[in-house]
Order: sequence, then structure tokens, then C-alpha cells
Amino acid sequence: MAGLACAIALTALAWAMPTALHAAEPVDPDFDCPEVAGLAYLLKERTVLLLGEIPGTVESPRFVADLLCNVVASGHTAAVALQLPEVESAVVARYLDSAGSLEDRRALMTESRELSQYLDGRFSESMVGLLESIRELRARGGEIDLRLFVPPDVDSLTRQNLSTVERPMAVTVWEAIEEHEADLFIVLAGLTHARVIPGSELDPDYKPMGYILSQWNPEWRLLSLALSHSGGTAWMCTTRSEIDCRAVPVTGGGWGEPNSVYMYGEVAETGHDGLYFVGDISHSPPARAEMAEPSFEEEPITELPLESSPDF
Repeated sequence: MAGLACAIALTALAWAMPTALHAAEPVDPDFDCPEVAGLAYLLKERTVLLLGEIPGTVESPRFVADLLCNVVASGHTAAVALQLPEVESAVVARYLDSAGSLEDRRALMTESRELSQYLDGRFSESMVGLLESIRELRARGGEIDLRLFVPPDVDSLTRQNLSTVERPMAVTVWEAIEEHEADLFIVLAGLTHARVIPGSELDPDYKPMGYILSQWNPEWRLLSLALSHSGGTAWMCTTRSEIDCRAVPVTGGGWGEPNSVYMYGEVAETGHDGLYFVGDISHSPPARAEMAEPSFEEEPITELPLESSPDF
């Protein structure tokens, strides 16, 4: 399908590696953050950072968590927008204000209307791990705001046609950016949504969320980075039936230093300004009420057939 083809094409581009960013921002050692190469560049000015991901991996949510840790530890403010239903905002907010206990995590799942119904990797165990990282950083005094940006009129369970969801999501993200005066505003979305150029293989008139945002004359810098990796697995559904949701292999041709940002000199054909390289990727299954401690642990591979995959 187009989504997986896009993901493979993006990782294949990594052989022509853009410029690596190694300058480091002073970070409070008490936070014990994993290093993210390129942090100083991202904090050079107020920036909205679109991170294109393949849903259902451990690594993209973990990269966001590592980035947030470094932003807070360097004395800056941050905000995050996640591609999850706005209707779940109150449930997620209660979790972020909680003690993060097992009961709190169960409430996150049992009180939600849609999060517990996802069969693919959009709300994975690693996404819960990201929420837990945000909760912990906020508890330690970090200034991190959170916004969910899939509007109520978008049916996130049945995956509406991409062309119908981009503008509503862009409007929600724009409003959140204007509301939260963060030094770094991170938007974690599917690879296709994060593109800043129009058109696709299937629709030359297609306008992704990232492109729409770029056309609204923002007063802040907008950067789009695509996931780059060395291959591995992601949790995907080949149909809308739970029996067809599993870990599937994803080919990757990326290389470099994991947890690093690489910038192109101009927007690439894929529609992104650069890459964030994470090394090998591993799948993360859907979060459920009975899950153990939230973490970014790799899951064992039990089944690896691949016939097709949905758009991201």
C-alpha cells in the first residue's frame, strides 16, 4: 500500500545522508537524559517540529520522550501534539496529573472511548510510555503542554480518506501552537501527514497537514523530519480485523548515529526537511488495561507475514 511504500522510500533516501547536527545544548545532569544530537539547532528559535512516524514502533515515541527530557533539562519549554482523538483529552489529562500507578493506567484505558479500541499501533504501549515520560517530567517541574489533534468529526477508528482529515487536523494543531508559547512544539504524526509539500503518488492535489500549516504564514519556524531507521518491525493491521493485526517487517536503509537529527539543505522529494535516525526499529502492540509498567521495551516477534499495510 502507499503508506508502507512511502516509509520504505524515506528510509532508502537516508543513504544520501543530510547534514548531521552535533552541537550540544547544556543539559541539567540531574535529569539523566539520553543525548539527542541536534538539540541546539532545534532550540535555536521558536520551532514547530513535525515528526513523521510509522505508528506501532517503540522508537518514535521514545525519541520524543528523549527530546522532551533534553528540552526541559536545558531550561526550555515544550509542547506536544499527538495524533489521537480530541475526545480523549480529559482522560489523558487526568493521567498526566495522577501518580502514574497501575490503577491510574487502567483508568486511562477503561475510561477512554476510543483509545482502547485501536487494533493497530497508533495508541501503543510505547505511546503510553511517552505519556508516562511527560507525566514524570511535569512532576519534576518541566513545562510541557499536551494536545490531542484528531477532531471529533474525524472517525479515527475507521481511517477516513486522507484528503478529508488533513485540514481539520491542521486547524487543531494551529490553534494549539497559538495557544501554547513553547520554545519547541513537537507534532508526532504519520509520515504522510508531516509532509510540507503537496501531492502524492495517488493524488496530485493532495495537501498534507504539514503543507497546510506551512501555507498559513506562521511566525515560527516549521521543520518536518521523517523517521529514518535500519529496518525492523512495526505493529500494523493489514485489514480492519484484529486477526490481521501483528508485527510486520519494515525495510530500512537508514544509517548514522541513533537519536540524531540530520537536515537537508532544502525540502526533499518526500516532503520533509530532514531525518531523525533511530537505528533498528521494533514493534509495540496496542496498549491495554492489563499492560504492565509503561516502557519502551522491545516485544518478541511471534508472527511476520506481510501482505499489505495501511496509509500512515
